[in-house]
Amino acid sequence: MTPLPKSFIRAWHDWQRAPDICLPVVELSVEHIIYELEHQSVYQIGLAALGGDLSYVAKRASEMLAAIETLDADLENCLTSARTKEKLREHIALTQRLLEEMSKLSSPAAAV
Repeated sequence: MTPLPKSFIRAWHDWQRAPDICLPVVELSVEHIIYELEHQSVYQIGLAALGGDLSYVAKRASEMLAAIETLDADLENCLTSARTKEKLREHIALTQRLLEEMSKLSSPAAAV
């Protein structure tokens, strides 16, 4: 199996070490449910990368990157506190970084 680039490994570790976002029950919304589902999808793509299925990983990561670009606008319209929005934005940034690294994985030149 081709070794994974260090930049992917760093992004994967940073994303996994991010603190969980615990929202008060009154702040739970459709956006939070979508966030949880996307979190699980990103985790599954990361496991596929670690398992060597790089063409699948690059394709799914690219699809998710396109979808995540709309999250900031959706978050702005969400009725939640500024503090919660900031926590979610930080997590979205970590997720974007990881997905960007994943989207590069199908290229043999990506391994470093």
